[in-house]
Amino acid sequence: AMTFTPNDHTPVVFPTVPLADNRPPALANARLAKAELPCFEKLEIEADIQGTWQNPFAPEEVALDAHVTAPDGSRLVVPGFFMQDYATIRGNTAELERQGEPRWLVRFAASQPGPHRVQLVLRNAGREIRSPELAFTALPARDPRGFLRVSRRNPRYLQFDDGTPFFALGENIATTGADLANHITLHEKLAAVGGNFVRWWICWSGINLESAVGMGKDQGLGRIHQPDAWRLDRMIETAERLDIRVMACIETQQNLRRDQTWERFPYNQANGGPAATPADFFTSPEAKRLFQQRLRYLVARWGYSTALFSWQFWNEVSACNQFAVEPVTVWHREMADYLRATDPYRHVVHTNHGNYDGYPEIDSLPGIEVISSNSYCRRDMGYTAWWGARRLTAEYPKPFLLTEYGVGHYGGWMDEDPTGIIVHNGLWGAVMGGAAGAGLPWGWNNWIDTGDFYHYWQPLSRLLKDVPFCLRDWQQVQVARFVGADGQPAPSLGPVFVEGWPRNYAYTLEPKDPAEVYTITPDGVEPQASLRATLAANQAQTFATDWPQAGVFRVHVPEISSSGTPELEIALDGTVVLTQPLPRPEGTVHWRYWQAWEIPVPAGKHTIRVRNAGTGTIWTAYELTNYRPRTGPDLDVFGLACTDHVLLWLRQPEFIWLCQRQGRSPSPQPAGQLTLAGIPSGTWQGEWVDTTTGKTLAPVRATVQGGTITIPTPEQIVSAALKLRRME
Repeated sequence: AMTFTPNDHTPVVFPTVPLADNRPPALANARLAKAELPCFEKLEIEADIQGTWQNPFAPEEVALDAHVTAPDGSRLVVPGFFMQDYATIRGNTAELERQGEPRWLVRFAASQPGPHRVQLVLRNAGREIRSPELAFTALPARDPRGFLRVSRRNPRYLQFDDGTPFFALGENIATTGADLANHITLHEKLAAVGGNFVRWWICWSGINLESAVGMGKDQGLGRIHQPDAWRLDRMIETAERLDIRVMACIETQQNLRRDQTWERFPYNQANGGPAATPADFFTSPEAKRLFQQRLRYLVARWGYSTALFSWQFWNEVSACNQFAVEPVTVWHREMADYLRATDPYRHVVHTNHGNYDGYPEIDSLPGIEVISSNSYCRRDMGYTAWWGARRLTAEYPKPFLLTEYGVGHYGGWMDEDPTGIIVHNGLWGAVMGGAAGAGLPWGWNNWIDTGDFYHYWQPLSRLLKDVPFCLRDWQQVQVARFVGADGQPAPSLGPVFVEGWPRNYAYTLEPKDPAEVYTITPDGVEPQASLRATLAANQAQTFATDWPQAGVFRVHVPEISSSGTPELEIALDGTVVLTQPLPRPEGTVHWRYWQAWEIPVPAGKHTIRVRNAGTGTIWTAYELTNYRPRTGPDLDVFGLACTDHVLLWLRQPEFIWLCQRQGRSPSPQPAGQLTLAGIPSGTWQGEWVDTTTGKTLAPVRATVQGGTITIPTPEQIVSAALKLRRME
């Protein structure tokens, strides 16, 4: 037995799997698990295999394939795989015992009903051995939807093979596989509130197929850790049972970072691998060959499942040490081409970046079918998700998914956001920005489950049910007027919040350099993309402002660096009006600083400069009071519209993490009348829903007149949503 200590430091003992064989090549007793079964369901094909090899996961040593002839005469090559069965020890899925001897399988899912022919082909020791032909019949599918794809009709959304629209509602449940009971429970809770999508990591603590050394001679470089593969079988079965689709993340940036797990990454030359440096992983022919070997195994063992949505090459590839866009682009092109040639089911292929806007050299590759980014440390995740989705869906004719978001990097998420306001806002912002799914929050165990935030998915699921996202062309709603419930303007001035992009989760490409002056309008800041959330020593940001009446410019400092002596300086129209050292009070954690300073500003146009006059780093966010003219309720309007659907999300501007963290409560707003332009003629009907509770607030029935529709909004709104449908 071999012992290792995984990332969670729990000792686990696994019996070593015998890998080598030293006999003449032979293939005998090829057999089908079933003679007939419905389309899209798993058929296992087994044979007794022997031969000469040291590593059964290396196809240049030994490879088993199934050559399948479909009813229409088309032919597929389906890779086979070597595997070991296990059983739990006393029901503890962290401890497994080996069951029987290793065996060879092919897993196949038919997509056409009718008679199929199958022949197994073994390649070993310079010989090719073929089995007699086998036959089975594929019956009509019990679930005819098939595999999940990028939509043919609208490539910014998703659909099944049969054209059924799909919109992702889910979360990360990324590293739970070692505790299968917990993994299953979390998925059942998500499915119970309408969740249909998850993102897993299969390269880290929980499930780690190849990406760590010290786990035994039958695991590591070029070998697939069979206990984790057995667990992944059970995880896929859970997703199939719950009708959940899975984004499988194959590799993560931590393994190519010297401050993380590079020292135990099997590709590291120090561990016998081919990469002397992290950069070598993307250029070494041997490293590429080994990664393709892993891809082949993934396709062979789990590609059959319609629960599997996509192969995501990387988590935050741009955060790897020595990241360089040119060789990483070449690597992605080669790996995408390899998957296209290897995966008979044509699962969606993509990657993931830490910086929000990715890299066009990679994302524009034909083989990269989805754009995905992660975002943390933003104080208004609703605006973040909305703005980012809008920006990236405009740039690429591909689906966009916000694949991670949350509080930040230091832990303590329940203390920092005990109500899950970040979860809520990221879900809705992504929807209204035109993403192919709601945002996928991180923190499944110690935040979402601990806080029982699942109820936030329920109104989403209810509102978006049967919305034909991929079958329509969607536009951002055009607000023509928003007034009081009596139809008369109710003038007021609301706040505007402005924040930059933090750490590596930033817009890094266009423009690359900060603007000399940022203009703050009632709708936000321009250019938003280059505004940074940090001020290093002697760095400054200058803002052009125009106050309708006297107000306050407030600088929020949620975080300061752990070293240095930061000093906040604010200048109004060239004159320094505030200088504030930022000491660390005893017992204060630097990332929980959460203080604010302000200056009064007269009505009219002004220039405001914010500078770190000290050393270290200041994290900033800005608030301008009495700045946004309102003619009705103080509610931000986000929404999408097409020919027969209107989706709206109304949110009070202070319903954000920044305000909650400072103990400020949003003000419920009075009823109003919202007029939208550019809506097709007809009668429209729907109901308002409270997005935090799922409670129905009020029905709506309205008729378009002159291209506009006026919608009554309920009273006491903090956050509410509406789905309008045009009646025939």
